[in-house]
Amino acid sequence: MTTPDSLIHGVGPQMFLIRIFFGLVIAAAAWTDVRSRRIPNLLLLYAAFPGGFLLGPVFPLRLVLCTLLLYPLFRLRLTGAGDVKLLAVAAAWAGPALFFRFCFLSLLAAFIPSAVLFLRGRRGARIPMGPFFLAGWASANCTVLLNI
Repeated sequence: MTTPDSLIHGVGPQMFLIRIFFGLVIAAAAWTDVRSRRIPNLLLLYAAFPGGFLLGPVFPLRLVLCTLLLYPLFRLRLTGAGDVKLLAVAAAWAGPALFFRFCFLSLLAAFIPSAVLFLRGRRGARIPMGPFFLAGWASANCTVLLNI
C-alpha cells in the first residue's frame, strides 16, 4: 500500500517525478518573485491541484494546517502572502520531515544576503524569498537522496 509519505520519501519514478514537478514549481515561483515580487496564485493552485489526487485526504489537511501556522508571519509583515502559500503547498507535498529540512536550508540560504544587508545598514530591506526556497528544496532533496 502506498502512503502519502512513501511517495515523497520512497524510491522510484513517482518520487522522482513529484520532486522534479515541485522543484519546477518553486523555480517558476522564484523567477516571478525576483521579477515582480509576487508569487502567482494560479501557479500555486496548479501545484496544489494534483496533490489531492496523489496524496489523498492528508494533502488538504497539511495545506490548511501549514497555512494556519504560517499566517501570523504574514500578519506581522515578516513574510509575504505568496511565501506563506508557497510554504503551505511545499509542506503539503513534502510531509513534515522533508518540510523542516526544506525550511531550515531555505532560511540558512537567506541568512547570508540578509546579514550583508543588515551590516550595510539596510535593516528594513526586503528580499524575495523565492530563490532561497528553490535552494532549500534542492538542498533538502539532495540530503534525502544522499541519506544525509
